[in-house]
Amino acid sequence: MRSVSHDNYDLMRRRHQFQLESSVELGTLQQLAVSVIVTAYKDHREEWIKSMPCIPKKIRQEICKRLMYKGDLDNELFSLCVDVDRNVWDLRTIRGNFTSESCAVLSQCKSLELLRLSYPSCSSAALTNMLKNFTQLRLLEVTNTEEMNDSVIEAVASSCPHLEVLNVKGTAVTNQGMLTIANLQLKLSELDISRTNISREGVDFLKSGPMKETLKLLRFNRCEMLGSAKTIRDIVLSFSNLKDYSFDFIEGEDEAEINDALNQLPGPTPGQNVFFNIPL
Repeated sequence: MRSVSHDNYDLMRRRHQFQLESSVELGTLQQLAVSVIVTAYKDHREEWIKSMPCIPKKIRQEICKRLMYKGDLDNELFSLCVDVDRNVWDLRTIRGNFTSESCAVLSQCKSLELLRLSYPSCSSAALTNMLKNFTQLRLLEVTNTEEMNDSVIEAVASSCPHLEVLNVKGTAVTNQGMLTIANLQLKLSELDISRTNISREGVDFLKSGPMKETLKLLRFNRCEMLGSAKTIRDIVLSFSNLKDYSFDFIEGEDEAEINDALNQLPGPTPGQNVFFNIPL
């Protein structure tokens, strides 16, 4: 058995402590460097872009993440930092910086399961071409853009059979998009169609497919074509397992009709949320 003298043991202990402190210091210096780059990026963009290939991949990705949250991420840097193996992208904060070119970059992420975009500036054609690649997609949120329309929904419904959650709030999706979802037998559990022109006919399309049983959350706030008390009552009651829903009533509707509709809706049970506003 090898013996270790007290002096040697103390030397080994101090060496180990130094290694630990060095690794911590290195991490701190990396974080400091990232902060400097992110702060100075807009004023020295060209220089940083040229330097990016020399920066380790993990640090580039951290820079990308921080610029993304600031809303300063541009397409050229995005293409240098994107992790093609990543399966979750929440890009809501970069808004208009998400362009058609960004769609082409993100298309490389073939294993994507979650994607969130808000106020993107890409075209509907670019959205369509990108989303066709995401066959494993389970959650899609593309909101506040007229470029999200029925043709994009057709591509999603055809290419993303595992989709469970869809948010198209504030988009150009119409009844035709709902018909496509029903015809292609998507089994959504959550759907947000707030601030769209979808009418009772579009929702009825959904009831004709598997979503009559699978839908558990439905948001249809500020949908003027769905705001009557009778329509809201019929919609809520028509989905067998709906647990969470929110809506607005039409301004000026008779209060007695509203109260009657509310009284016919199922009362909240544990785990159930019901939100409504008066008027629309």
